[in-house]
Amino acid sequence: FTPATENGYSTYEKYGFKNSGNSYNFNSVLSGMFNAGIQLGKHKIAARNSYMHMYDNQLTQVTGWVLGVDVQDILNGKYLPQTRESNYPVYQTFIQNKIEGNHRFENLEINWFGAYASTSKDTKDATFVTFGRKYVGDDVLLSTDIYNAAENFARSNITSSEKDYNAGVNFNYAFEFGESFKNNTKAGYFGTYKKARNQQETALLQVIGQGTERASIDVPYSQLLDGSYYRWGGFGWTSRKKYGNEYIGDVKVHSPFLMLDNKISQYVRLVWGLRAESYVYTQIASQSIVAGDFGNIQLDDDVWQYLPSVNLTVSPTNKTNFRLGYNKSVIRPQFAERLLIPYYDPIRNSLVVNATEGIVSTIVENYDFKTEWFPSPGEIISLG
Repeated sequence: FTPATENGYSTYEKYGFKNSGNSYNFNSVLSGMFNAGIQLGKHKIAARNSYMHMYDNQLTQVTGWVLGVDVQDILNGKYLPQTRESNYPVYQTFIQNKIEGNHRFENLEINWFGAYASTSKDTKDATFVTFGRKYVGDDVLLSTDIYNAAENFARSNITSSEKDYNAGVNFNYAFEFGESFKNNTKAGYFGTYKKARNQQETALLQVIGQGTERASIDVPYSQLLDGSYYRWGGFGWTSRKKYGNEYIGDVKVHSPFLMLDNKISQYVRLVWGLRAESYVYTQIASQSIVAGDFGNIQLDDDVWQYLPSVNLTVSPTNKTNFRLGYNKSVIRPQFAERLLIPYYDPIRNSLVVNATEGIVSTIVENYDFKTEWFPSPGEIISLG
């Protein structure tokens, strides 16, 4: 490695000072659907069903140096680079069933639906290992240094699942006050119940009965993992310390709404309404690798949020529109954002943790103005 010789290269020319590596991805998808519907006069009922199974495998290898290594040791070849390898085999299954209906009676229209969705995500035997390099004569040998206080060789199983139940109904009633004032009134309800689970187990390769907490492995992993080295005076697997068995959480949402669509002559249209949303999150169980995190109490959201919206459209000519709008919305936390066990990101070589000490919903207020001009059919110029 030092210095560059004929048909060779120096450490600096080979690796530079920045870590580098590759990520290899493979995925396959199996999916299917079955839909059916029936219409009897002004009444429609439809059923929609879909299934999807995905396999995704990401192998990432990053080579470089850890912080604290002396630059001169890198340049003179005394300290050779390490390679961190992670392998994530992930199996995901998604199932969705939905039934919906539409019914018309004179000026009244009724729409309803009920839906069920199931998602499972299993990471089976994710592997994380660090390869070191050392000189053996003029050759460079790859090896893994096992240290009981570190995690140089780890294997994990991660199981996640979520089940969603949704239902909704709305009524749309149309009426007029003369020819120049047409109205639609829509009222309804939406509700959902979601429940999620996440369980993680990690095993660490440890030195056992060798009179030391450190040992170097330079045999092929096919030999190491065949069981012949699992003994006193060899190696063994131990579970990473954690608190709690699994994460379980659920969410209940109830949301009634009322909306009015007023058309005042051919020049003005006003659409406005209000949605009230009741949101209750319950943390039933939790899991953490840090005792202090395990005791954290999830922050509470306001149970009720009131979300108004209004949109005004003025059309002075049949080629010009002026639009003005406002709405208030809420962004809810996902179950994955509430987990206390960190997720390893191989690209950043870092653990991603929920360091918020509790996460709550975000309120968003949107204001919108737009003017539109239609010079000719199929053409539009807009400014907003």
